[in-house]
Amino acid sequence: MTIVTLPEAKAHLRLEPDYPNDQVQDKVTAAEQRAAHFINRALFATEVDRQTAIAAAPAVITAAGAAYTAALAAAGTLTDPVAAAMLRDQAQTDYAAAQTRARETLAGIVATSDIKAAILLILGHLYENRADVQDARLAALPNGAQYLLMPHRVGWGI
Repeated sequence: MTIVTLPEAKAHLRLEPDYPNDQVQDKVTAAEQRAAHFINRALFATEVDRQTAIAAAPAVITAAGAAYTAALAAAGTLTDPVAAAMLRDQAQTDYAAAQTRARETLAGIVATSDIKAAILLILGHLYENRADVQDARLAALPNGAQYLLMPHRVGWGI
């Protein structure tokens, strides 16, 4: 994804430039993933990245469908009904996940300034609350991030 660069993240967190990158990168990635998960859309740094992913989506979902069909066929050859049911269930789970990723990609959005600001708010929250959270108020997405992301949210599941 890489919406927020390491120098931007370090500046936002007020860290020295020589602060270890590996201690920041995971939090940047997690913040970007959390924002994308909240809005139910893939986030892209540029329009070219978005168009490339959209162009690849049909092949990805076709491959997932083929894997699903193959898994169902393999399940049909098993004599153990429990193993066959497990294989069918896993195939269904994998195919549903591929469909969700395809929908999120097709609904993808180039990160706007408010999305980037939300990612930075989430990043700050993750950095400041590095231990397991004891206070339930700290476990949720920061209110400012929700406010910034809400207009971009799709597929509310209502």
